[in-house]
Parts: sequence; C-alpha cells; structure tokens
Amino acid sequence: MPAGNGTTFPAFIRAEYDPGDAFTRFEAALDQSSKRARAKFDQNFASLDSTITGALTRAATAAGSIDLGVKQSNEAAAAASRRADALRDVARAARAAADAEGNVPLLNVQAKAAAALAIEARNVARETAQQALALDRLQIELGLVTVWFRSLVFHYVTLASKAKGLMPPRYEWRLRGL
Repeated sequence: MPAGNGTTFPAFIRAEYDPGDAFTRFEAALDQSSKRARAKFDQNFASLDSTITGALTRAATAAGSIDLGVKQSNEAAAAASRRADALRDVARAARAAADAEGNVPLLNVQAKAAAALAIEARNVARETAQQALALDRLQIELGLVTVWFRSLVFHYVTLASKAKGLMPPRYEWRLRGL
C-alpha cells in the first residue's frame, strides 16, 4: 500500500451504540427553550397591556388618537442609555485600577463584574430604545388611522346630506337612520 514517497497506514473506524441520555437531554433543552419563549411572550404581552391601560388614562393626542406614552418611553430609553454609559465608565475605571495594581484577584473580579453590568445595561438600553421606536411608529399609525377614519365619516355624512334631496320618496325611510 505504499503511495508515492510515503507510507500509508491502514485506518480503522469503530462504531459503538451509546444508549445514553441524548434524547432526554434534547427534550429537556426543547422544554427549556419553549419555556423561555413563553416567558418572553408573556412579558411582551404584559408590557403591551400596561401600555394600553396607561394610554386609556391619558388625554388624546392632537390627532384625536389614544396617547401611547411615546414621550415617557423616549425618556426611559434616554435614562437607560445614561445608566449604561455610567456603568461603562465604572467598568473602565475598575479595569484600569486592576491593571495598575497588578495581579490582585479582588480587583480583577470587580473589574469583570463591572464589565458584565455595563454589557447588561447596554443591552437593556438598546431594548428600551427599540421599544420606544416601536411605540413611536405605532403612535404615528394610530394618528393616521384616526385622521383617515374621521375624514371618511365626515365625507360620508356630507355625501348623505347632499343626497337626501335627490332620493325618490320610496327611499326616504332609509335616511331616517342617518
């Protein structure tokens, strides 16, 4: 079996059946994943429910639609961003202190913890900003729908009032509902 200038060694492959718990682990991972998805759905649904409940207690917008609290949502996003920036600065300071002092385990742990907090705060800030943007877009659409609907009603009433005198007498009973 020599090939070219080298020697080829025979290869042996051995396959064994492992009656391990792979399927059980797969089921557990699937169950855990579905529970996380359900918890995220419940969290988003509760957030939307509280937004709508709050909107019903606020005054209507200038367009006449319900106010979803876009201003408050933008303020919350800005506050989350400021918190993330502050935690990032703390993490940098903690890392600089740990580097300056050398190999001090407590400082290294504190620097890593501060960095983790900064990352988490940045993720929260990003999510809060996305929620504010989604509410802003939804508020715009609500305003457009409200204006469109009011315009449609106005034109329908105008058309109906102009058509009132044009209808033959046998259709007048239909106009009593207007």
